Amino acid sequence: YGLGKADFADVLRITWPNGIVQSEVDVEKGLQILDKNTLGEQAEGLIGSCPFLYTWDGTAFTFISDVLGITPLGLPMAPGVLVPPDHDEYVLVTGEQLAANEDGEFVLQFTEELREVTYLDQVRLDVVDHPIGTEIQPNERFCFPPFPVARTHVMGNLLAPTKVTGSDGKDWTAELAAVDDTHPQPFEPLADVQFLGLATPHWLELEFDPAQVAGAEELRLVCTGWFYWTDASVNVAAARTPGVDFVPPIIEVPFDGGWRPIGPPVGFPAGKTKSMVLDLSEVLNPADPRLRIGSTLRLYWDSIRLAVGGDEEQRTTSIACSSADLWARGFSQPLPAERADLPERFVWEERSLRPRWNQHPGRYTKFGEVLELVTTVDDRFVVMGAGDALTLRFDAAALPPLPDGWTRDYLVFFDGWAKDRDPNTVEALTVEPLPFHGMSAYPYPADEAFPDTPAHRAWREQWQTREAFELIVPLSPERRSEWEAATFTPPAPRQR
Repeated sequence: YGLGKADFADVLRITWPNGIVQSEVDVEKGLQILDKNTLGEQAEGLIGSCPFLYTWDGTAFTFISDVLGITPLGLPMAPGVLVPPDHDEYVLVTGEQLAANEDGEFVLQFTEELREVTYLDQVRLDVVDHPIGTEIQPNERFCFPPFPVARTHVMGNLLAPTKVTGSDGKDWTAELAAVDDTHPQPFEPLADVQFLGLATPHWLELEFDPAQVAGAEELRLVCTGWFYWTDASVNVAAARTPGVDFVPPIIEVPFDGGWRPIGPPVGFPAGKTKSMVLDLSEVLNPADPRLRIGSTLRLYWDSIRLAVGGDEEQRTTSIACSSADLWARGFSQPLPAERADLPERFVWEERSLRPRWNQHPGRYTKFGEVLELVTTVDDRFVVMGAGDALTLRFDAAALPPLPDGWTRDYLVFFDGWAKDRDPNTVEALTVEPLPFHGMSAYPYPADEAFPDTPAHRAWREQWQTREAFELIVPLSPERRSEWEAATFTPPAPRQR
């Protein structure tokens, strides 16, 4: 593109076919835009997954994970095959990740930082006390129905595998022994950018000590790791490409000299880095406790352990939210990963200098105190767009003292949905149609509709009053004039 007599372009902006906006400033004349490894190569990174959760740990807000990843709206696995959304999730926050502030409050930050819209209907904090030396995990994973039932796993005897062998022939025992950001990689990620999140078919074979398994009343596999999210376009492209498959993890056990699957795919952890717990009591042979876990996903397992025995003691105290403040924050600056096997993470104090994407067109919940909307499941939810943040506070004084020899962790309960803006996501381009708990599918059929009760009409009129705002400033003079003349101006981003 010619620059005339100018030596550089003030701004170069590329809008890629999948909707990613990439801007560069002070671009020198003569740069070969479309050469590989120059400005014209699309930057890799997350476009959509789900909202983020940060918690106050006594010193700073720490990034926990993406949440509500099991609730995607309109996400196709293949043309005409949509993922059924599971609208609620329990998210583990350890005792080291959450501490009361000087006002005696637990403070959480729930943010929308990707190209998505979020519908949050309820949030609650469950405080789980349990004996020191035990570990808790929620019963959550990304899977097709039937969805896992709510359960808090409290496990005391967790065994690391005695040996782990990959489909690549390598020994990966050390990488799976503990949660330490080291991951086995018995696969190669598919090189084509349209298949981000997919990999060559692979498996890990795990062996456990039969002497430690014998006589156990329950055997649960605790799989901890993260998945490089695919998106609707990747799923559709894979479904239409021979030899490229989206295969979630499948568990196999020894059988007649070979291996047999115990059933359909078991799902995967829905976030960075999370755990899923699988009950193998009826399928794992105590005399030969070997298994294989295989897939075609770009899944990075950090630890896979076997919990031997039933649940240990626990005491759960639920705390309702005492304040929910919706405000305009902007976007966290992604931390560059040191290795390809590490997930993209974020630091609360480091915000991006420019917006990453625009909001979905439509109406959002007005800024300010929105506690009324997140206390019960009633389809009167907080609607959040890209760049929004919700500060959640809980009264720590309501908790009972810890018994001697016990420790305390937390489960944050969320109910709601998220919808990305991938061009292959169904009903992806606007906030509407709104989801609701009674819908049979999303998008719902013509004979179903969002509730039209007096309470829901009042919610629309009183709360859904904020129009979407174009966060990325247009460059052309005509569009810039329209943008400057917009009637809505968001409040300046603030630190909370």
